[in-house]
Amino acid sequence: MKFTDREIQALKPKAERYEVREKGHRDGLAIRVSKTTKTWVFVYVFADRRRRLTLGNYPAMTLAEAHEVHAKAYADVKRGIDPGAVAAASKRAAHTAAEATRSAETVQDLAAEFIRRYSKPRKKTWAEDERVLKVDVLPAWGSWKAKDVTRRDVIALVESIVNRGSPSAANATLKVVRKMLGWAVDVELLATSPCIRIPQPAKEEPGSHVLTDDEIAKLARSLEAAHSHDRVAQALRLMLCTGQRGGEIAGLRWEELDLEQRVWTLPASKAKNGRMHRVPLNEPALRVLEAARATLPPGEATGLVFPGRKGEQLFRCSMSAWTKRHAPTLGIAEFCPHDLRRSAATGLATLGVDLEVISHVLNHAPRGITRQVYVLYSYYPKMREALDAWGRHLDGLSAGRRERSRA
Repeated sequence: MKFTDREIQALKPKAERYEVREKGHRDGLAIRVSKTTKTWVFVYVFADRRRRLTLGNYPAMTLAEAHEVHAKAYADVKRGIDPGAVAAASKRAAHTAAEATRSAETVQDLAAEFIRRYSKPRKKTWAEDERVLKVDVLPAWGSWKAKDVTRRDVIALVESIVNRGSPSAANATLKVVRKMLGWAVDVELLATSPCIRIPQPAKEEPGSHVLTDDEIAKLARSLEAAHSHDRVAQALRLMLCTGQRGGEIAGLRWEELDLEQRVWTLPASKAKNGRMHRVPLNEPALRVLEAARATLPPGEATGLVFPGRKGEQLFRCSMSAWTKRHAPTLGIAEFCPHDLRRSAATGLATLGVDLEVISHVLNHAPRGITRQVYVLYSYYPKMREALDAWGRHLDGLSAGRRERSRA
């Protein structure tokens, strides 16, 4: 006999909790009556064991709804599926999702989750994402509920960065915020992202500044004067000497260097193109590294070569700030750190170095199957020859500047 609403309503609580089964089949619907609630229960046998699955409370779950849920659970049993195990797994998943949502409730929490779960595992430049968030995003939104950030808030934030005279920083901030909020949607921490169709706040012209020999001489003199006590100046000087990328210079570790063999081996895991890179070290580069090593405690040769103030990896924005601050005092047109890499490449070409060799010095990704697989010739000897020539050229420029200063 099927339950009726009148029958369920007539059930009264007793001193002890009790259960009434619906008649009709072995795996049936039941209702458990306690002093305060009436609860629908599915009583069934699975793997030779009698089990109970709570379906919901009456009258929030009506009799018709209880029959519907019971029918689905009964069908699962017939197919060899334990509905109790399915319900438990669903409950655990819901709990995990709720915990994740709580852990990313504020923008500060979300930013921490984004760096830990997305940036660090996927990006060599994760520290730059973290810096961007700490500089402009968290001071403005850190205590806000992440779900309350609106499109207008995002636009106002990046416009304020443009208005203070930092268009590149505004673009970088929008890029990181867009990625963070988009990721939050992907992992179901947020329902939607407010960054949809927000245009880049500022136009950035592609860099094209190549320092002249006179500018390089002025800069080299300034860097040499500062580099004994200024980690940023040391990093910039090594960038000029080797032509390597700013991020790779900032993350350089002593373990990657063999000063006796005059070589820096950049691991594939840190290289932009994912290929191990051997950088020959010329004389001015060695002097930079020897000066940095002289500041280490005796016997210590591990960790970052150019650590920031708190021991963390040097931020590339610190390198940009140095060039922006010092260029006017040196009588040099404003330039960015990447211009040093561009200037080194141009200088090598001016010295007559073959473009293929310059490409290998810069560790550009090889194009074409022939260059990637079948060309077995090592360019390392020619790379060393080229960078040694560049080192002599830099020393000549510096010496010329000093000789003219003394005259």
